[in-house]
Amino acid sequence: MIGNYGKKIRFLRIAQKMTLLELGVAAGISASYVSQIERGQSSVSLTTLVQIARSLGVSVEYLLYDAGDYINTPGNVTSRFVCPSGKPYYFKILSNDVGEKKLRIYQITFLPGSKDYSLPIEDKEGFLYMLRGVLTIEINHKTELMFHGDSLFFDGSVEYKFFNRSDGIIVLIYATFASSVLEKD
Repeated sequence: MIGNYGKKIRFLRIAQKMTLLELGVAAGISASYVSQIERGQSSVSLTTLVQIARSLGVSVEYLLYDAGDYINTPGNVTSRFVCPSGKPYYFKILSNDVGEKKLRIYQITFLPGSKDYSLPIEDKEGFLYMLRGVLTIEINHKTELMFHGDSLFFDGSVEYKFFNRSDGIIVLIYATFASSVLEKD
């Protein structure tokens, strides 16, 4: 079902250190209207919601859907926008659910504001490809940065932790042979 987008808008706005006025100007609406939307006291058109989402650097799907929601696309492909409750990330499953799949592919959007939260990627083998932002990686307690266009293959021989310690949104592609790693969190 459609989730409470007002709370998500407020969380993102505060995480990005934006005022009501700044978000209103960026989205082309008044600060008081933003406040009413955040508190659930006013409905909002899809067009306005898209403008707000763009201003916050997220997809409108992130604002609309809660954990467990999904959208079936034509054919045998299923696209799910999963927003784990209380977590600073959301993801879309890019691989389909038809047949016995050994490879799971995700597009992950990692939100700013939780500099000590590590993505729950704990599988033995995987691949990351950066689409946007700066991802901080701790590899055996050594810190590295990944930028747009960087990729990383990892296996279980070393310990990895993935953080968003920037002020911006990170978007990456994550592929794994483990089954439903992110969906368990």
